[in-house]
Amino acid sequence: MNLKYLQSLISHSKKIHIKTSTVSIAVLTRYFNGTDVRHACKIYCKNYGKKWSCPPESKTFDMLTNGYSHAIIVCLYLYLDEFKYIKRDYQKIRAANSVLKSQSNKLSRNIERELSGLALLNGSCNLCKPCAKKLDMPCKKPELMRFSMESTGINVCKLLQETMNFQLQWYSRKFTPDYSAVVSCVLFKDSH
Repeated sequence: MNLKYLQSLISHSKKIHIKTSTVSIAVLTRYFNGTDVRHACKIYCKNYGKKWSCPPESKTFDMLTNGYSHAIIVCLYLYLDEFKYIKRDYQKIRAANSVLKSQSNKLSRNIERELSGLALLNGSCNLCKPCAKKLDMPCKKPELMRFSMESTGINVCKLLQETMNFQLQWYSRKFTPDYSAVVSCVLFKDSH
């Protein structure tokens, strides 16, 4: 898949930038650190144990990659100066993330269909509100629900640094990033 084609699938008034990389599953496996990454989810994520798409319920990397040979990694990012009309930095990030997550999920599901693959989307699933897990019920849309790369144990920061030379930036009270980014990937079988 070429970059111009992928860019054409993104439709938004903001200038969304895109970086992609295609790697083999063997290469992607180098970034698997299930224990540490899933433990970070437990400590830092409010969705841990509360959504079917999140640990400890999410499937692990090896469960999902079985039968696939490659992955297209897709990183979308927006510079926060696109949101000059928003006064508070944290609100700029929230706005950027909302735009990016929506566009990333749409793009990844399109790639998934074209390649008969499996998308690993960014963040937790938000198809149902609230998630049936919170009500102690089975997932209402298991055929549509997708896991994130982090929930399966992939160290996304390291993956992006080493395959795309791209650094994720994190907001804190002392640091406002220049841009916000979301990352997804689509697992697929190489037909060659």
